[in-house]
Amino acid sequence: MKSYAPLFVLSLIAAACSSSDDSGPSKPPPDDNKPTEREVAKFAPLSGPVKLTDAQTLVPKHAVEAQQSKPTSIDPAVLQQQLADGFGAFTTGPGEAIQVETPDGAAAPVPGGNPRKLTRFAHLADFQLADDESPTRVANVDGLTPDLSAAWRPQEGHECRVVNAVVRTVNRIHKDAPFDFVVLGGDNADSAQQNEVDWVLALLGGSDKLACDSGDANDPVAGSNNDGKDPFAPEGLDMPWYWVSGNHDVLIQGTLVVNDASIAQSKGSKPGVYGTRDYRLPGSPIVTDGELPADPKRAAMPRADLIERVLAHQGKSGPLAHGLGEYAKTSKKAYYEQDLGQSGIRLITIDSAAETGGAEGLLRKGDIEAFVKPALERAKKDKKWVLFASHHAAGSLTDGGSLGGTQQPDAVLAPEWEALLTANPHVIGHIAGHSHIHKVRHVAAAAPATNGYWEVRTSAIADYPHQFRTIEIWDEDNGYLSIRSVAVDYSTENDPVAEMGRTLGILDYTTHGVGAGQGSAKDRNVILWIKKPTF
Repeated sequence: MKSYAPLFVLSLIAAACSSSDDSGPSKPPPDDNKPTEREVAKFAPLSGPVKLTDAQTLVPKHAVEAQQSKPTSIDPAVLQQQLADGFGAFTTGPGEAIQVETPDGAAAPVPGGNPRKLTRFAHLADFQLADDESPTRVANVDGLTPDLSAAWRPQEGHECRVVNAVVRTVNRIHKDAPFDFVVLGGDNADSAQQNEVDWVLALLGGSDKLACDSGDANDPVAGSNNDGKDPFAPEGLDMPWYWVSGNHDVLIQGTLVVNDASIAQSKGSKPGVYGTRDYRLPGSPIVTDGELPADPKRAAMPRADLIERVLAHQGKSGPLAHGLGEYAKTSKKAYYEQDLGQSGIRLITIDSAAETGGAEGLLRKGDIEAFVKPALERAKKDKKWVLFASHHAAGSLTDGGSLGGTQQPDAVLAPEWEALLTANPHVIGHIAGHSHIHKVRHVAAAAPATNGYWEVRTSAIADYPHQFRTIEIWDEDNGYLSIRSVAVDYSTENDPVAEMGRTLGILDYTTHGVGAGQGSAKDRNVILWIKKPTF
């Protein structure tokens, strides 16, 4: 969940994740839902260039409902009627012009005679890849309050194929205009489970076969390549990618701590009292009683296990560590620094997930002193401009006491964090996710004045508009740098399951407004100017 809810709702979630209620009869799968051997779906690379949103946009055909109806969408019959009524339909629209922004709102400088691209990459935020059959799901809590809007998504059963569509889209763009690397935005998994993280790694690294299924081998729509549980061969990214941890990667439902009780619950056979999906039953309804097939691969993972799993991953190019270095190995947090080729830019990634609970960001003074400040000094000594990456932006940093968490006396809050970055003139930007909205802002420095830096947030793949960003950094040959970003709609060419995932995501938006992550025109396709820092 991207936002937190009132205390009574959290108590419901906690109850769901620790319940041992065994009331209600077991529900055996119907005889007509026994899966047969299915072919592994394989996809050729996208056939043609991808139109970015400065050339073409995707537009829902149905207006957002004034009377929001999401809780009823959990009923399979209601969901089918909403599809029939066109809530998931969309069409193409014109592209959006690129907006030019400067820190003080003045006219942009005239580019020099020899501007030079320093680096180009993609920023992919908030997959929230969910095992929607897990006993720790809380689907029926969804929509209980306006703040609790993402405990269940109709598209979450299709999300593996959606992420694969994103990967295919990145690879096709890369063929036409190469990326140097990809940076994740955190919340790659949805509920800190081993199988969810393994699915993410397989999708990004490539695999001969992946079925995003747990418990029994389900086939809700008989046959191959027609539902989210069918096996397929993920393409994997054609370029290096760097890991960023979010609250959903280290916490149950992105909010509650991983402990012995939640680990046992995640592997067990008892659905939580607030509901998980049962694909063995007609219509794949949400159930709260009976028996689920237990699955040890669903085990919720402490953050240390997550870091070890990412470190050990091998993708197309063999062991890569995905940015993680010595500090990550010892601290078991995703803090690291990575030079971006010969660009003169260094990526510094910070781990803002609160292992102590709570969906909002937590930075600890110990990590700032032991890693961040020395990393800034190293970058200054090496004459490197710095781009920060994390899951949470400054406005989402708390003392750890957000709902589900525990207040930490050594927390670093937004004013202190922004003061640290603006006091280092070689910091040019900070990219983040978490808020599920495209947003751009300039963070100005206090006296003595420096350039400040640009904070760029990217919307979620999990929610409408289901977009990622291309980001380029240019030396404009006039004493300035620019950060250029264009939003991208993923392509679903020849993938009906990913296409249905997008349709259901648009339905999720038009039936109740969740996923209104477009931001304004000035937050999407942009050129952001900043004076070139000197050393």
